[in-house]
Amino acid sequence: MRTLTLALVGLLVSTVGATAADSRSARTKPVLEKGMPGTTIIQLVGKPDEINPIQAEGTHSETWIYRRKLDETVNQTANTQAYIPAMVGFDAGGVVIGRALVPEYRLKYIRNYQVTALLMVDGKLQLGRQWVAQDEQFAD
Repeated sequence: MRTLTLALVGLLVSTVGATAADSRSARTKPVLEKGMPGTTIIQLVGKPDEINPIQAEGTHSETWIYRRKLDETVNQTANTQAYIPAMVGFDAGGVVIGRALVPEYRLKYIRNYQVTALLMVDGKLQLGRQWVAQDEQFAD
């Protein structure tokens, strides 16, 4: 029987074939399989950051969301401009004071996260999906 394993960054979800024990022996990352109970998933990768219930008749369904920071960068950005008093030259009477336009800088934090969403139906894993999400915030 062929084994199809979906390799996800930082988390593996085995969709068909091998058992979790077989997959763990070949890899060091946790392997999640379709049909795995939620309690086992929590033991392997921890509690989810977020649990979102799904309205479905006849089943108890929810989405478990995990977030892991991949990297963070900080950029200095010019957001606005301001006029400040400045010496702009000389004339017969001495120094001429005018206004100079200067940028006002703020720090911008850019964080990339690996987001993993697990569809849990009646307490068992049915589907897993991953993507990268970006969060940008300015320092106050």
